[in-house]
Amino acid sequence: MRILKPRFVIIVCLIFYCIFVFSPVVQALVPIKQEQLIYGLSAFNGEDYLGRYRDIFCPQSEDTIYVLNDHDNVFLPTYSLVYFWPDKKAFFADRVSLNEPVKGRLEILRDGDIIRSLSKTKFVYFLPEGPYSTKTEVVVGKKAEVEYEKFCKAVVEREMLTRKFQSEQEQYQKRKRELQERIIEGEDIQGEVFPIAPQVPPELREDIPYVTEPVEVYLVNIEEGNYKMRIRAAGGKIVEKSEKNLVAISPRKKKGIGYEIIPEAKYSQREYSADWSENIYLADDDIFYLRPYSQERYNELEYEKAKDPQNEGSKEKWEWVRIEPRKDIFLQLHKRRKLIEEIMEKAYFVKSISGPTRSYTILEYRESEMPYSHFSGYKFDLSSKGRGTYTVRAIDLIDGKSIEFGERKIILVKNVDDWLLYLPVFLPALIGFLAFVRKKRNDFRVRDSNV
Repeated sequence: MRILKPRFVIIVCLIFYCIFVFSPVVQALVPIKQEQLIYGLSAFNGEDYLGRYRDIFCPQSEDTIYVLNDHDNVFLPTYSLVYFWPDKKAFFADRVSLNEPVKGRLEILRDGDIIRSLSKTKFVYFLPEGPYSTKTEVVVGKKAEVEYEKFCKAVVEREMLTRKFQSEQEQYQKRKRELQERIIEGEDIQGEVFPIAPQVPPELREDIPYVTEPVEVYLVNIEEGNYKMRIRAAGGKIVEKSEKNLVAISPRKKKGIGYEIIPEAKYSQREYSADWSENIYLADDDIFYLRPYSQERYNELEYEKAKDPQNEGSKEKWEWVRIEPRKDIFLQLHKRRKLIEEIMEKAYFVKSISGPTRSYTILEYRESEMPYSHFSGYKFDLSSKGRGTYTVRAIDLIDGKSIEFGERKIILVKNVDDWLLYLPVFLPALIGFLAFVRKKRNDFRVRDSNV
């Protein structure tokens, strides 16, 4: 067996290393990072702040930032390392390597005049229903610090309460095991006091409001219109490459109602109907829930850019944007122009059913029996009403009038077996085959008659 010399092995390894590192393919996979001044954004999108969920920023390649008018929008300019990722067709920021805040005042100009000169203020996200809250509030200034201190105190108190409850549970289980062992040994324990299982404290049944750590940002709230923005350093000089166009957009005057659709048998497979002209098709979903939302209509390009400056959209198109749940209405169910039922909003509790497939049971919420409700909505049970086309209308609770763009057609359709979908494809071939067989049979008959 031949043994390679160490020097030879080292030389071969170096050759392969150089080929690998300096090859064009590998270089193409390694993104080139450049230091840039970027605007980190958490702009209000009509319903929530998307910056709470992911890193949204305006790179140097975008010269305009869009925001919704008359809403608080969070701006945090920083120096960071930015790179382009071809697969995503977007720029990303390496904030681990570099994330240095830009110092100075944020100036907003209109027609060349400075109308706002903003200094940084501390802000936090306030989530009233806990860390998984579907609604986010922005709290600024001293109140932000107060809310964060209250949150930290509540976390400590909750931790102490949790430990106390766990200790009580351990003592209960220990005492219970002791009594069980004595029963097994044949001891008479009728005179003993049986332990009572500790109840979960009410404070632990509900999530405490969640508050993020305070951060210094610029809070921008402006009227509809076109502006310029820049950062002026302490010495009076404009920070290089801090200038951007700023556009505050507003919705069209027409408003509407959108519906979140929750099938009872497929609770996790929710859909949303935004356009009043589109029908809602339900396959074998006789029982479902609707959650109405107020909607506003925005220009698609402007709104998509307001969510993320790197988004794309069409200037010619408009899209419905859901804002918040609608609480001042009730729903009517019609069939063939006949009113069948009027439905009011109720709270519901969702119970998961264990098994090979994940399924759920939705129960009407009862405060004395259930720790909390999962959602509020309007329940529709069409199991006894037959298939066909139904109409849902939103009615104002105060004046009893039908709300514009709050109507939907609901069509119950029957699921079709997969093999029936392929029938139109194979039908021509089947007809051709039968024609071929018939022709052959006629040919044999002609031969037999000639014989």
